[in-house]
Amino acid sequence: MAENTNNLSRGNGFDPEVIEGYVSRFDTLEDTKDKLKEEHKAEIDSLKEDQRIVLEEAKREHGIPVKAFEHFFKKRELQRALAEFDENGDPAIIHDADLIAAAFGLEGTPLGDFAEGRE
Repeated sequence: MAENTNNLSRGNGFDPEVIEGYVSRFDTLEDTKDKLKEEHKAEIDSLKEDQRIVLEEAKREHGIPVKAFEHFFKKRELQRALAEFDENGDPAIIHDADLIAAAFGLEGTPLGDFAEGRE
């Protein structure tokens, strides 16, 4: 049985090699999801075309700019995703996620950013 070293590693971050292994496995699963999306591409493309028709109708009948409407929908999608993500934002989890990001080579942790005046 593998030894649980979670508490030991959290004080100064997480082992970059361990993080890399999990990121690699996660990315492999993400690639599999992308392949599945490709298999259903025709159906998705059909739905996208239907959306395009809706946007063109909005432009034609009411003068609503297509690019601005697309921007609105993308921004709304991202805001909804972020709101949902933040709703579950346990401070301890957020802290650990920042440590993982630092171990993976992504810049910044909240405390480090604060210390550097980047809040």
